[in-house]
Amino acid sequence: MTQRGVGDGVRETVASLRGDGRGRILVVIASGWFLVLGVRLVLPALLPSVSEAFSLDLASAGLLVTVLYAVYALGQFPGGLLGDRIGERNVLTLAAALGFLAVLLLSLPAAFPVFVCGVVLYGFGTALYSPTRLTVLSDVYDENDGAAIGLTLGAGNAGNALLPAFAGLLATYASWRLGFGFAIPLFLALAVALWMTIPESTSPTPDVETLSRAMVSRIGATFLRREVLLATALMFVSSVLWQAVTGLYPTYLVVEKGLSGSEAALLFGLLFGFGMFFQPIAGAAGDRFGARRTLTVIFVVAIGALATLPFAEGTLALVAVTLALTSLLNFAAITFPYVNAALPSDVQGGGLGLVRTAYMTLASVGPAAVGALGGAGYFDEAFLALAGVGLLGLALTATLPPAPRHG
Repeated sequence: MTQRGVGDGVRETVASLRGDGRGRILVVIASGWFLVLGVRLVLPALLPSVSEAFSLDLASAGLLVTVLYAVYALGQFPGGLLGDRIGERNVLTLAAALGFLAVLLLSLPAAFPVFVCGVVLYGFGTALYSPTRLTVLSDVYDENDGAAIGLTLGAGNAGNALLPAFAGLLATYASWRLGFGFAIPLFLALAVALWMTIPESTSPTPDVETLSRAMVSRIGATFLRREVLLATALMFVSSVLWQAVTGLYPTYLVVEKGLSGSEAALLFGLLFGFGMFFQPIAGAAGDRFGARRTLTVIFVVAIGALATLPFAEGTLALVAVTLALTSLLNFAAITFPYVNAALPSDVQGGGLGLVRTAYMTLASVGPAAVGALGGAGYFDEAFLALAGVGLLGLALTATLPPAPRHG
């Protein structure tokens, strides 16, 4: 394709994302994901300070991250179902309100149980936001949802790159609790913006009387479709890799590579900084080349990075491996649109929530497992095992059929 052709394609994509007032919806949802996802990664970034404050060992610290991810996973199905039942605007606004309450609890100078309550509440609030934002984007952008979702995921990576680093600075020069507290007014502003911008509902609302047996039966039948089962398995594999790596990557760099806390935090930020640029590209590649070919490339890069990390020495080598690990952040831009396209529109939110709850709940043990292995002195072996998990995902990708545009 010529340079002019590429430029025309980019302009056409931008125009389609902005047209018919959809640009405001995309900006608000992406900004919300910047905040929601970025603050969620503040916990791993501040884990050393939190562990010191509450006298946690490495295994317990990893378990705390697992609690956050497990609650986030368990809330996916009710979050998606609520989007179908009460409207996407109400659910997204409620998610922002819960985020406000959670960071308030996390920033209070209170006992450890209060902190855990804040972790649980934040996990559930993000669970409400996550499937509903995907449903809205897929409904609003019916022809190029991969690009819209990729841009939103890129915004989340920008939050992951910037907010944990900012929280780390606050922890160093002020208080680690302020590393959570700075987000309190931001969540209030997000709640207002969501309420004023998002349509009350973007998906067909099923009859209330069909919710119980008939609706569950329909969602269950959808879940048993071959393409949905395979995509769910791929989501599980990619989630194991993502949660295990991002949950304790800074700790691994400190323990195994001898980096200082600030150096590890910088590399952690670079991981998501790189992802901010590559996720929109991955989403567009999925739209153009299909899920199977795009996922194959992503898995190959991820496996190579995970297998190489234990043997990487020196700053340049670790930066290169971190760049390759960015591939772990690109799965969602491909698998989410794939599953969403295979789901009937009237159960799209609940169906996507069920899929996400299933694979993410199982995968949430990743940080606890890596933390336990790290505490026992087997961090390197843990990452080699994760490379083996990636090989399983690569094998599953080879059997993935094309998905219909709408189920």
